[in-house]
This record gives sequence, C-alpha cells and structure tokens, in this order.
Amino acid sequence: MQPWGERILFALQQMDGSFELWIHANGQTLARLEHIQSYRLDEANNAFYIQKAGGWDAYSADLKPLTNGSYDRLEILSTHGEVKIGTYRDKKTGLLGILGKDWKVVSAPVYESIKPFDQVFPQLGLVQSTPAPFVFLKKDRFGYLSESGAELFQTALLTKRPAVTYQPLTAQPFAAFQTLLQTDPLRLVDFGKAYGWESGRSSETNFFANLALYLELPAGAAKQEVLAALIERGVLAPTVLSAGFANTDFYALMYSIATGGGSQSLTQQQLADWASKRGLVYERGGHHFVDVYAEYQQLFFRELLRVQAGRGVYKAKTLTLATLDEFQRSMLSSLIVVNGRPMEQLPVPLPADELNRHLNVLIQPYNKQAQAMLQAAVKQL
Repeated sequence: MQPWGERILFALQQMDGSFELWIHANGQTLARLEHIQSYRLDEANNAFYIQKAGGWDAYSADLKPLTNGSYDRLEILSTHGEVKIGTYRDKKTGLLGILGKDWKVVSAPVYESIKPFDQVFPQLGLVQSTPAPFVFLKKDRFGYLSESGAELFQTALLTKRPAVTYQPLTAQPFAAFQTLLQTDPLRLVDFGKAYGWESGRSSETNFFANLALYLELPAGAAKQEVLAALIERGVLAPTVLSAGFANTDFYALMYSIATGGGSQSLTQQQLADWASKRGLVYERGGHHFVDVYAEYQQLFFRELLRVQAGRGVYKAKTLTLATLDEFQRSMLSSLIVVNGRPMEQLPVPLPADELNRHLNVLIQPYNKQAQAMLQAAVKQL
C-alpha cells in the first residue's frame, strides 16, 4: 500500500510473480491493471511506467495507456532547473527516441545518448530560458536539443581520437566482474546447459524452464512437471501443488542443491535461518517491489556456482562482441580510461562504434583471464 495524493496505490503480487495494481480513493476502486512484470511510479509527472511481457509503456494515474510502443526503457530526463524531456529506448536498435509532453513520439530512435545540459557541463550553469537544455550523441555527432526535441546544433564529437588506455587484466577479478558475478552469475559462467532468460515470456516461465534443464526433465517441461519432479525426489512437500511455490519452497530447493539432501528434518524456522546465513533472504523496506522469479533465478545460479566450484567443475563464459548484453558491455567498459578518466565518468559517452572498437580490443585478454578471475572470485561468494 502506498499513499499517492488523495489516492492509495495497492500492489498485489501473484503466485506467478506478476503484479496487480489497484488505485483506490474515497473507499472506491478507481482502476485496476493485471499481468504486470514491473513498474515505477512517477509522482512528478502523475504517471506510471509499467512493464508487461512486451516491454515498457507509460500509463496515466487511472491506469490508462499513454504509449503503446512496448519500449525497452522509458525515462523522463530533468535538468536542475526542472526542464524535462521524455525518452524511450527502442528494443530493436537500442537507440533513444523522444516523446512529447502528450506522450506521442516526437523523434525516431536515432540517438545513442541524451543527457541534461547541466549534467554534461555543470560549470556553465543553466537558467530556465536556456534554449538548449539537453545534449545528444548521434553516431559520431554531438549536439543540443530543446525541451520539445528539436535539434538546435550539431558538430563532430571527436575532432581527434581521445587517448584511451585500459585497466590491466590479471587473475585478480576487477570490481565490475565481482559485482556482476555476485548479482547475476549466468552472464559470466557457462553452467554446461542451455540456461537462459528469454525475453517476451514471464519470469516464472523462464525460472521453471531453467529448473527443468537442471533436473534433466524432457524438453518442454513446464512448472507443474518441475514441481512434480521435485516432490517425487523429496525436495518439496506435495502441498506446493495447491499452495503455490513460496519462499520456503525456494529455500528447500536451494538446501537440496547445496547439501544434496532434503530439508524435511528441519523446521521452517531452521530452514529460514539456514537460507538467511546463506544470503538467500533479502531484507526490504519501504515501497520496494521486485520480480520475485527473476530474483530466484539469480540466487539459484549463485548457489549452483558455489556447488560446482566446490567440486572444481565450473567454466567462465567466452564473450564475443556480437553477443555482449548490456551488463557484460558495462562490465568491460569499466576497464576503459579516456583521457585519464574512467569511461563511466565521461559527461558524454564514446560513440558506439568507437566504444565497440575498444571492447573488441578488451575481449581477447578478458577471455584469457576469465577462468582465473572466476576461480579467485568464487571464494568471495
């Protein structure tokens, strides 16, 4: 429950990990929306950003759709002077486009980056009347945008190639590698099976599809077949079929993976205590909502990595430029130093082609050191 002006927002999480949103006021239900994977409330713009299976869209305070683009991402950028512009990220190209104040598309997705002017040039300041409140990067061109999305000026971003160096890669894992391994091991570890996360289907479906692979069930086995197999193997109690898969069932599954045995001899409290010590229980406060099955997925692979590492059987993924996802790209980009500054601190990012050139240089030494880094990093899990 979350107060919102004169309204109250209720978020109800279903057994499949999805959400229902309810808007109440004066004791009445004003609106209701189902099958939500994730959402953000933007009180300043009186809107929701809601992710369904197809992607993200904006919704009004009454849960009416304001966009229908099923975007990869939606964001309202704001200067310190509260000048705003709406942006969307196209799923096919990964490029940014602009939305007007009425949420209609103002520009096609052609921009690699859009940032508030005062965040790119903080030393220059910005007043409300400034006609160029945003900075864009388009291929190798740099320029200014008005708050309506009009291009006011552009020029070449790089008049000469920047001085680029790389942090050395050794057997000691670097910070971004360690962080990504801790939060999402599947992006860095080859677990020997075709595990994955398929976009366009629910997180629950993805999680149980990976469990089916782990249990070596027939191809196409879904949630009910997975639960039946876990019951038959003594991992879960039969009541899970009627009660639904809950946190305690997840802890029992992880206990089985970690110890090779069942948790029936443990009380619920003992099992919860074991899971907490193992780092499988997240404490949350405030209005924090999560995709629970996406979280299960990450914790499952972290536990699986611990077990395989204990047996000395684990392998780092070989990365290629063509298949890098945004998390792998961000990890490798942390090794790039441009004119003496870490790349993530640049006010305007490198053009995509220039960045790809440097990532391509890094991939070969990364792949050579990945197994040694993984061996050192698993000791910290």
